[in-house]
Amino acid sequence: MCVKCAGWVVCVALLACVPLSAVAADYEFTTIADSTAEFSNFYYYPSINESGEAVFVAQFPDGHWEVLVGDETGQRMAASTAYWTGQPNQELYGWNIPTSASYNFGLNDDGDVVGLLNRAGAGIGIYKLGVSGITTIANDVGFSTTYVLPDVNASGVVAFGGQPDDPNLGAKGVYTSADGASYTKVAEAGANPGDFVDFLGTLGRVAVNGNGVATFRFTYVGGASGGIAKGDGSGAATVVEDTFGPYVGFSWPSINGAGTVSYIAQRDTGGSAVVVEDGVDEMVVADTSGPYFSFLDQAAPINSAGDVVFLASLDAGGVGLFTGPDQVLDCIIKTGDALAGSTVADVRLGTDSINGSGQVVFRAQLADGTYGIYRADPLGDLDGDGVDDEFDNCPSVANPDQLDTDGDGLGNACDDDDDADGLSDADEAVFGTNPLDPDSDDDGMLDGAEVLAADGTGCPDPLTADSDGDSLSDGAEITMDTNPCDVDTDGDGVSDGDDPLPTEPGVTSGWLEDETREEQEDILAVQLAVFDAPNQNAAKGRRNSLANRAAAAANAIADGAIQQAIDILTSLLEKVDGVTPPPDWLEDSAEKTQIANDVSQLISLLELEL
Repeated sequence: MCVKCAGWVVCVALLACVPLSAVAADYEFTTIADSTAEFSNFYYYPSINESGEAVFVAQFPDGHWEVLVGDETGQRMAASTAYWTGQPNQELYGWNIPTSASYNFGLNDDGDVVGLLNRAGAGIGIYKLGVSGITTIANDVGFSTTYVLPDVNASGVVAFGGQPDDPNLGAKGVYTSADGASYTKVAEAGANPGDFVDFLGTLGRVAVNGNGVATFRFTYVGGASGGIAKGDGSGAATVVEDTFGPYVGFSWPSINGAGTVSYIAQRDTGGSAVVVEDGVDEMVVADTSGPYFSFLDQAAPINSAGDVVFLASLDAGGVGLFTGPDQVLDCIIKTGDALAGSTVADVRLGTDSINGSGQVVFRAQLADGTYGIYRADPLGDLDGDGVDDEFDNCPSVANPDQLDTDGDGLGNACDDDDDADGLSDADEAVFGTNPLDPDSDDDGMLDGAEVLAADGTGCPDPLTADSDGDSLSDGAEITMDTNPCDVDTDGDGVSDGDDPLPTEPGVTSGWLEDETREEQEDILAVQLAVFDAPNQNAAKGRRNSLANRAAAAANAIADGAIQQAIDILTSLLEKVDGVTPPPDWLEDSAEKTQIANDVSQLISLLELEL
């Protein structure tokens, strides 16, 4: 079977890829930081966010390291090892990077940096270093071990692996948390055959997408086999691939917003491959049967458009960054290529090193001895849709119409939430809402806000303008501070749509007077045949007597004589309530029940006025 994905026609049965076109992507290279000025070196694994900013670890001439965030215009410090010995200002400083693998950091568009760090006075843990402050996601206080490297998504949700101290939270496993106070368990270790038993410690890394789906490596009970899985905590994690198939080992996995996972796999027949898997089809981007000798570093990152970048050594010698099976057409940069006034001697790739625009960040050593962090920016019309990348709102996905329903600058073709209502397009398909209309039922509440407020209860309903049927739209109820899922928010017996004071028990005297006069008219409209009387004249007299009592009560309300109105209405109620004293003036009927209910409610509301 052949499918189209990320610019390739993939024949799954053959596990081979054929390029759709022979157009090479050109790149412009930007120096974010190098060793020609204040820095002396950089660690291998930078990451990039959708804004083109990078997070990387830089060494200074005095030997200390700093975690920096920024682009070619400048960088800010997220953490530094310079103050590890207890210098002041511990809120910003006082860090150590516990292992070489920990030099991998995640970064989102808000500038949140997440990593495995050792903080003075707080211990080894997962920390989110934001522009406005530091959040402890997990450390020695609540987790006896935090050992699988983390990632962070656009919403600030951090995915990581650890061993919680609280047995109610679960066993050793993979968790997500945005605040370090509440956790979602994605997967945990078990003891039975087929269970996960380990997540590879600091040799493992969790990746998470914007929908909170995390992907990770694992080993099965017994330790002889393992694989890659993904999940969001809503159910058991799904195994993407394991060593019971054609592979014997895997790199760290990456995941994009569509849930497609990418990884490097070692084949049981020898050689290796860069693979992407969407849960239905497995697609090989490149393998070692062609010009590539091996695939290096820990991951083959994937972006929202399905583009994959990987580091490979070549049969002909040298190493480089590539996006597909052709070492020429799919090359970003390789050893020997010109860069920053010299040539590339070595290049390294991080775990989150490609963004949705196709920008790739990498670390390079140049022939002149310079070390640096560089960014490759695609030029021209990368997706071939006739719109220059400079002006293309989806530069990596062909969309000649440039449709952008929500006006957020991201075209529908590459926007997970086309109408910016807080629900992804995939979720809208599940809920039946319109992915191109932020308010499908036109009730004044965004679809995402309704789903969030419902929290699985079904109310408010994004497909029903008036979820509780009180004649007020859900949006109007939010504005009025009433409950869109409660017909009578204040519990006074008057529906929110009729209640002049819907958020506090009771009504206005003017409303009571109007309702009592309406009751008079309702009584006069009752057919004489419904009255229990010996003849028509007697029935008419009883009807007029009840109507006159309603009118007298309304007049008393108008005069402020609330107790008098209650007494008059009570005398009316006694003739229709079927209780005291018999007989009633009306036969058992819908009209009699309605009058009794209305008068009882009026009396209850009047009593609140006393």
